[in-house]
Amino acid sequence: MRRQLVIEKYPWETRLAIIEDGRLVEIHYEEDDDRVGNIYKARVMNVLPGLNCAFVDLGYEKNAFLYQGDLRGVNPNTAIGDVLKRDNELLVQVKKEEVPGKGARVTTHLTLPGHYLVFLPYQNDVSISRKIKDPEVRDELRTYLRGLKPEGSGLIVRTAGALASLQDLAAELNTLWAKWQQICDLERHMAAPALIYKDLDVVQKVLRDYIDGHTTSIILNDKEEARAIREMISQDAAARGIKIKVEDSPLDRMGINREIKKLSKSRVWLKSGGFLVIEETEAMTIIDVNSGKYTGRRELNETILKTNLEAAHEIPRQLRLRGIGGIILIDFIDMKEKSHRDEVVHALEQELYQDKVHSRVLGITRLGLVEMTRKKTRASLGTVLAEECPVCEGKGKTPSNKVVCHEMMRYIYNLGHRESDTIQVEVQPSILPYLQEQTRYINLIKEHIGKQIQFTPNPDLEDYYLVR
Repeated sequence: MRRQLVIEKYPWETRLAIIEDGRLVEIHYEEDDDRVGNIYKARVMNVLPGLNCAFVDLGYEKNAFLYQGDLRGVNPNTAIGDVLKRDNELLVQVKKEEVPGKGARVTTHLTLPGHYLVFLPYQNDVSISRKIKDPEVRDELRTYLRGLKPEGSGLIVRTAGALASLQDLAAELNTLWAKWQQICDLERHMAAPALIYKDLDVVQKVLRDYIDGHTTSIILNDKEEARAIREMISQDAAARGIKIKVEDSPLDRMGINREIKKLSKSRVWLKSGGFLVIEETEAMTIIDVNSGKYTGRRELNETILKTNLEAAHEIPRQLRLRGIGGIILIDFIDMKEKSHRDEVVHALEQELYQDKVHSRVLGITRLGLVEMTRKKTRASLGTVLAEECPVCEGKGKTPSNKVVCHEMMRYIYNLGHRESDTIQVEVQPSILPYLQEQTRYINLIKEHIGKQIQFTPNPDLEDYYLVR
């Protein structure tokens, strides 16, 4: 696999695209107020036993919320009111960013990620990434790091750790330990609420996670950032051979902006002529697979299998691109043969393996739906690229001209008590054609209320009509 990183950095935002084997697979946006990964000394403001959570002040306008399950060292059956009280102070880390209607979610299970290791200050063991399969390598890493780590702390060896030398692992552990000591010192001397540790920016995070031997080039629009990247990766053996190029508007020049605009659409076409329909809801994301224009050249079962396999390869890409997390239900085209269902689920799992974000396929339900989850830390790209329509309130549909006109006609029908001889009505031009077809009923309304009705088109109306 060959990977490119394409970065556009501006004073107000940073956008970063990841391209693998010529295909766009991820888009990252970052603004100045991004807080995921930051560590705060927080103050408890409210404890809500009924919801088993607490609201904590991080120093911003909206308080963050802390679930009982995110409290370190607390029995799941212990009431949160027995552990936290108002004005308690504690160290928390932002695990999910603030989204419309919800404050940021925080946890006391703190983590400090590095390129090879994740430092866990409150745990006491060494875990190995599931993607490191070799039992001998796993045992060697676990034994070495157990003898090296500070007492009372834990580590996770990331996938890149399998390729690192023992000296590199030791050096990174020393860096993470020093960072933790600095956090502890700041906690002792700073008053809550306070930002204790600011996580890496989006470029640094992506470099930390994707300099793994597969990245071959980095294209960006900022000379100073290019200089910083060269310095950052200069000591990393996995970064050897990476070409760094500076040019204006690389996302536009490479056609990536056009692809980003497509991500606001729910329909995704497959090469065969089939398509996906992706719908995000408050509770979950639903993906429907359709054969569309694809009819196949063989029997029906083979046509269905080919479409589903193509969808199984495209769905993980769309999840990564759109930043979709949480509960996901996939409605593949119904397959009668168990071997076909197993093949499609296996293809889905293999493609998800390339994703740095943890996901889990739970299997197929009795209704034939594939259940899966994907870790969610940020708002999906859909909420970043678009706002809820004030007319349809996010439903994607508006009232028909018939419904609007009938509502207006009912309202006017009951205005006989007005003193004026004429009812003035401003309407959106789009509903005038339907109104003209209702001449008979308009005349009946005039006769009923004993008044004239004058309709005037007004394209600037906020609503569909305005009766004056």
